[in-house]
Amino acid sequence: MLNINTGRSSLKRDGPNKPIKKPESGLLKKAAPKTRVTDEFVLVLNTFVSHPDTKITGYDVIHGSPNIRGTDLKSGTVYPMLYRMEQKGWIELEREVFDPNIEPPKRPPRNYYKLTSTGLKSGKKLLLERDKQLQKLLTRNKGGYREVLA
Repeated sequence: MLNINTGRSSLKRDGPNKPIKKPESGLLKKAAPKTRVTDEFVLVLNTFVSHPDTKITGYDVIHGSPNIRGTDLKSGTVYPMLYRMEQKGWIELEREVFDPNIEPPKRPPRNYYKLTSTGLKSGKKLLLERDKQLQKLLTRNKGGYREVLA
């Protein structure tokens, strides 16, 4: 490999006819992605934790349905979150299957997401921690120079 800063190769030889050794640094290892806990992520997670046994579509997360309050987030925010939550094992994806004997509707199949037991446990823990942080903030700023959530 060529080092961009020095212009030298990071591959080393012990001698002129010896095989090249690869560097033993962790550059090629992939770290497990951390879950970023943004306000938007909390909204999406809360939607699932509030309805743990319900199959929810991405559209329901965004716009809501009779039983589910929508988040009003953009689809470019919600769908990547759903993908990451699925990769972590927090939600399961179930794709709608059309009956082959009946003419399918003129729309693509829907993707239904359902919270897993791991997602429920981890989600409740994360939401509880987030709630404690908010309570500390509200307590710390009480009587301060500005009111929070006035």
